[in-house]
Amino acid sequence: MKIFRIAQEIDPSSLFIDRRDEGDRIRFVLCVADEDELEDIEYFELSDKRSVDGILIKKEVGRLVVQFNLSDKYHILSAFWIDEEYRGIGWGKKMMLMALKDPKVTQKLLIVSPQPYSDDAKNQIPEITEMYKYFGFKPFKDKYLAFSR
Repeated sequence: MKIFRIAQEIDPSSLFIDRRDEGDRIRFVLCVADEDELEDIEYFELSDKRSVDGILIKKEVGRLVVQFNLSDKYHILSAFWIDEEYRGIGWGKKMMLMALKDPKVTQKLLIVSPQPYSDDAKNQIPEITEMYKYFGFKPFKDKYLAFSR
């Protein structure tokens, strides 16, 4: 398993353009990368590549995305998920701490709306809110949480 940091510039006329140090957003992507770990899994394409930094990617199993281009005042944590089978063993925590230590991510106030990915899980909002508070996010405005260094 490996977490990759991938900066992306959004070009409206084409697909995302991967960059390492600049861009409109940064993705922290948790991937199964060891060929021996899951032999029968099909490859997926991460930005049209089968490898990142020379490491073969087999499956994306988590993602944390921070958008820089949606607000002049804030950075927005727009996605954070880990596949169910990889939850509870520390990968989400590693990915979040990696993002919160990234100077590009924390150069502005980082905000998040603690919402589940499906309408059936609306009852999980208090649990999701507590998870973000664990990482140092504080209540901000009506429905948001914010992290500041």
